[in-house]
Amino acid sequence: MDEATKEIQQNEIAALRAIFMDDFTDVEAKTAWNIKQDTPEFVVQIRPTDDELKEHVWVGLHVRFSKTYPRTAPQLIVESGRGLSDAQINEAQLMIKQQAATMVGGEMVYELSLLLSDFVTQHNSAAQAARPSFYEQMVERQQAGAQAVREREHAEWQRMQQADMKEQADLQQRIRAELERKQHELHSDAQRQQHLSEIADAVHSVAGRWAEAIQLLAFDKPIFMDPQSPRNGWFTTVAIEESSLADALCTAYDAYPTDLANASIHLSDRFTVQCFTITSSHYLTDQGRKLLERVQTRISDLAQIRHQNLVSVYGCRLQAVEERGQETSLCLWVLSDPLLAHDGSTLEDVLESCGSIAMPQARKYLRHIL
Repeated sequence: MDEATKEIQQNEIAALRAIFMDDFTDVEAKTAWNIKQDTPEFVVQIRPTDDELKEHVWVGLHVRFSKTYPRTAPQLIVESGRGLSDAQINEAQLMIKQQAATMVGGEMVYELSLLLSDFVTQHNSAAQAARPSFYEQMVERQQAGAQAVREREHAEWQRMQQADMKEQADLQQRIRAELERKQHELHSDAQRQQHLSEIADAVHSVAGRWAEAIQLLAFDKPIFMDPQSPRNGWFTTVAIEESSLADALCTAYDAYPTDLANASIHLSDRFTVQCFTITSSHYLTDQGRKLLERVQTRISDLAQIRHQNLVSVYGCRLQAVEERGQETSLCLWVLSDPLLAHDGSTLEDVLESCGSIAMPQARKYLRHIL
């Protein structure tokens, strides 16, 4: 036995001797060779908790420590005393051993003594014998505890379900309120009715020259005239016809808004739509689509910029086109201010043709460049 284990056992025995006093008795057991055993052995007289019964009812708890106690359970024997039947003694013996098995690793004799004392109190007469045994009561308490845990878990589950249902109901109510508000704005906005009328007039006025060439192009997101003030005009659809503007990289179209709202411009004002046709199968792969998504993101960033010296870009749309007998291609539509035909002249050409530029005009050019 190592010194640490021996010290633990001695300390526990000293505490038990101080607690039980005359009810604590050391047992000097000897081997067949008349040699005293080196493991502690003792008997504790266990009495009921009721003072009136202490002189009439008791049992003995015979304890023998092993060399490795408390890492292993000690040898425990409930000895017959007074006031309990043999069946009750056997029941107490079973209860003590089962409880000791759950307490391995720590000092346990005092707690087992209290447990046995409660048992003796409950089983000392014929009238009390009809009551459930202490072990049965312990099992009932465990079952009641488990039932309480299940009830708490069920109550928590119900609370979470109710909270989710309430959250969903609140969300649906907010959505309905928002829809009603927007519908009310649309129906009460006289200007919208005026724009709808202008749409019809504009369509009729150009129907003759558009004929079969007219197309409608719808964008995924609203196109705002001023991104800093979204309520100052927006639309989602334009009517397009092929433009006379030539470009080797794309096909240019003249575009006219068909559902313009809250704007100071007229439906007859023209925009330009450029259609870039992408036929490479690489852009149908995940990697290619990621590149196109980056292009769309950059165009969306440009749509936030407005300056008098820049051609404003308003938005874009990526569209897959499938034609019978041909591979799928992609069309990138970009909406901007009207693009004018460029004669190719530069500021250097102006200087060569004019020789010099007046100072106010030079300041104006420099201010525009910077």
